[in-house]
Amino acid sequence: MLRGWLLGLLLWGGGFYGALAAQPACEAEQAFHRLLECAVEAAPPGIEKGDLRWLQLSLSTTTPSERLLALGVPDARHVELWLAPPGQTAERKWLLGGNAKFADRPYLSNRLAFPLALPQGRTEVWVGYRLHADGKLSPRLLSPVEVRALETRTDLLIGGIAGILFTLLIGVLAVRLVGRSSGYGTYAALVLFALMWLGQTEGYNFALLWPESPRWNHVAPILLSLAVLASHAAFALRFLQLRQRFGRLWRLHLALLLACALSAPLVVLFEKGSLLGPLLGFIYCPLALFTAYSAWRARLAGSPLYLLGVMSFMLFSVVL
Repeated sequence: MLRGWLLGLLLWGGGFYGALAAQPACEAEQAFHRLLECAVEAAPPGIEKGDLRWLQLSLSTTTPSERLLALGVPDARHVELWLAPPGQTAERKWLLGGNAKFADRPYLSNRLAFPLALPQGRTEVWVGYRLHADGKLSPRLLSPVEVRALETRTDLLIGGIAGILFTLLIGVLAVRLVGRSSGYGTYAALVLFALMWLGQTEGYNFALLWPESPRWNHVAPILLSLAVLASHAAFALRFLQLRQRFGRLWRLHLALLLACALSAPLVVLFEKGSLLGPLLGFIYCPLALFTAYSAWRARLAGSPLYLLGVMSFMLFSVVL
């Protein structure tokens, strides 16, 4: 998804015991690659699912070990972790609700994770969560060495992409300031919002920019995605001169801009409003692709690169 953004710019009891008996346990030392194989959708015994999704993980280790349960997402509207060590009942270990600040996390990282001290034997772990746009978790169990290596690789990758985008932003702004077309201004807005969206989806914005503002952090991903869509549509209007050349496409792009503007307050006021971002993204993809194809057929200057960028954006940022 990150590579696509870069290219797109030049994206729960009786049943519990039965499930427990049939559920395979993951060896903690091997859980990095196959953690979901020992996971079932089940809540702790006596706990109602409510509006949360639940995962139950059975982890087995021959010796006591320290592990990190990495959830693979930068934040969640609600997440809680329950533990049942060998011979003990389930107890809630951590709870991060909608008002949880960055400093409230048990493991201070830009992506959500819970440290686990696993005793010898089989430990049951439950994760209850609610993500943006009703998403699902793909957790991994990491050793301290794997955590450090993964964080280093991620920081290097995101830092490299962010550096390229920032350099591109400075260059575009410089060209705009010397009096070139206002289309450079809309392209600069596109690069800026994409840079902010990248930092948001990887968790850096919450860690560095607004660690004391969890409620804003919950709506920022969708608002930034709407801003990216709107700025891309605005860039198409200017760059391809849609009003003069493709009147129907010009009106459709204006409708998308209006939809993005009307969706923003709904995202802030209603939790289900987070679905509007992905919805508008899937709507915009065929429109952007057809617009790029139309420009290519009309042999407009720069249309081949524009078409390549739109195809990359669709494949990596939205579809994948």
